[in-house]
Amino acid sequence: MKTNLNVFTRFPTIWKQNFFKDVLLKEKTSGPTWTFWFFWNFVIALIGALSIATMANPTLDNIKNEIWKKYPEIDIRIESGELSTSFEEPFFHELETEDNESIAIVVDTQKLEYEASIVDDYDFALYADKNKLVLKTENEHHEIMFSEFEEDLIINQTSIENWHDEIRSKIFGLAFGFIFFVLGIFLSIWRLITAIWWAFLFWVVGLIAGIKNFNFGTSYLAVLNLYIIPLIIETVLLLSSITISFSTTIILGILFGINFWYTKEKK
Repeated sequence: MKTNLNVFTRFPTIWKQNFFKDVLLKEKTSGPTWTFWFFWNFVIALIGALSIATMANPTLDNIKNEIWKKYPEIDIRIESGELSTSFEEPFFHELETEDNESIAIVVDTQKLEYEASIVDDYDFALYADKNKLVLKTENEHHEIMFSEFEEDLIINQTSIENWHDEIRSKIFGLAFGFIFFVLGIFLSIWRLITAIWWAFLFWVVGLIAGIKNFNFGTSYLAVLNLYIIPLIIETVLLLSSITISFSTTIILGILFGINFWYTKEKK
């Protein structure tokens, strides 16, 4: 068997019982292992990030659809410096937080019942009439006149759909980048640390089994080559809603076991 395998031809080889004897123990440098390790962890992180980000899209659509079911006729407009709404007014909603802070939202464009001074009765409050928006945060008051708006503002299903479509790709890109970074760090860096334990364990097993030229360094490289197999199998099990305790231990134990057996039998 050739030992100068690239990252693609090496992948099916690590599943075979003769990988240690015919490839790993004959390689003169650790370069092929490190190339294989970072390449395939990069690919898996890429696939994982793409899958998770893609699955998030239906979730966003479901949230949006639920909003439309609950508020199908919402229409809020600021045109020519005046506010108008499609919902019944005056609108008044108050609540209290766990810290006993009072909050109120009031919309009364015709001033049928409420004036802007109502915000003084609450810790946090938002009040809107036809001409202005008043926001109270702690002891500060902020007043915004709608006549100061340079452009008209329309908030309804159509405008939100347009806004949603514009930012969707940006959100997808940010989510993909973040997930890819986290997965990449975990797969490529953190697992290098956890591989030390497996390398030590199977190095000891190799000594007991009398495997020649199988030192700790070789054991560590063996783990880096084989580590992708438990990841693939456990992902399939997870997607199938199957849980197996100590699955990594079992899988690596089988892989090392058959390679040790073949190495000793085929001297």
